[in-house]
Order: sequence, then C-alpha cells, then structure tokens
Amino acid sequence: MTGRAISMSSLASQLGLTKGTLTSTIKSLIKNGYLARARSDSDDRIVNISLAQPGKAMLHKIHLEMLAIFVKICREITEDERRKLLDSQQVILDTYSKVETRLANRTKLG
Repeated sequence: MTGRAISMSSLASQLGLTKGTLTSTIKSLIKNGYLARARSDSDDRIVNISLAQPGKAMLHKIHLEMLAIFVKICREITEDERRKLLDSQQVILDTYSKVETRLANRTKLG
C-alpha cells in the first residue's frame, strides 16, 4: 500500500487473509491515525483504505531504518558479496514488480 487507496477486499486478497481477519488490524491502524477509511465513490459497499499522513511518515521512517541497516551490512561484506547481494535484491524487486502488475490487472478485471 503506497499513496493510493485500496479496497479491503483487494488488500485481504493480496495479503492472503480474510476480510474478517484483516478488519481488526485495520480498525486499530485507523484508530491510531496510520490509515484512512473511505467509501468508494462508485459503490457504497466498497471500503477503501489508504495511508494517512502519520502512516506515510511511519513508512518513510521504516524505509530510512532499512536503508541504514543495508548500508551497515554492505560495509561489513566484500565487494563480491555486495555485488551478489545487490543482484539478489534486483531479482526480488523484479519479481515483486511482476506480481504487483498481475494483481493490479486482476483487480481491474474483477
């Protein structure tokens, strides 16, 4: 979930959870101000979830912390190990992108 809204059904599907399982977690994140909830403009039955400003700030903080950890790891390994690590990260990113595209296409169709 980035800056765009996603329906509860789509989010549950992407996470491999039921809407019921996801609901309590989402309610807690909304209550704590990390997520925003809104009905779809086109269909009142659909509930969309998006990151609220505190959620975006938290995501940014997490990204910075992950980057700092990655930098520390890279300082401790050899150049060859760094190259292998970066290559493996690229495989993960490429695969994630393909999966995300398939899910987005499935959401548009269904």
